[in-house]
Amino acid sequence: MAERERIFERFGMIRDVDTHEQLGHCTIGSSFSGILRDPVPSELPELFQQEQYLIWFDQHCLRRGTGNTGTPYPGGIRRIHICLKEDYTLSDQFKAWVHAAEVCRIGFRIHGSANLDGAVALDIIRTAYEAATVHLADFATKLHSAGWNPGDYALMTGSPAAVVTLVSSDAKEDKKSQ
Repeated sequence: MAERERIFERFGMIRDVDTHEQLGHCTIGSSFSGILRDPVPSELPELFQQEQYLIWFDQHCLRRGTGNTGTPYPGGIRRIHICLKEDYTLSDQFKAWVHAAEVCRIGFRIHGSANLDGAVALDIIRTAYEAATVHLADFATKLHSAGWNPGDYALMTGSPAAVVTLVSSDAKEDKKSQ
């Protein structure tokens, strides 16, 4: 039966597992430069240093400047993007998707459909990362026991729009000295 079922909603929709309410929309394989219209918090790349992906909110979900709530996002659905790093694997895609679902769940529960500022958005992503990391192994075990092997299936078809390559300041210094 698992051969015919989908674990994930089509077209990137993320729903609450209990109420089936739409919590957000996620695009996997986004170009990092393509989603950046405003500066991101400097802590964002550091948070994902050990991962093969990076998550950030769509520009329409973020406030712009003092008192401006930004452009309302389509349908009131929070939108996020997963940017994949060089040498990502199918397991990385799975982990990123679980993290993204947790971002939508936490963001919706705490902030509803209101636009976020960069610091609040980063806090949601950090909190979701900690929760997803703690619960990922148990979730994967439950999927396996139900006949699924999430590490065997691509969540994204085709190539990503871009692959993020992050260079640490130490690597930059080493390159300068060569």
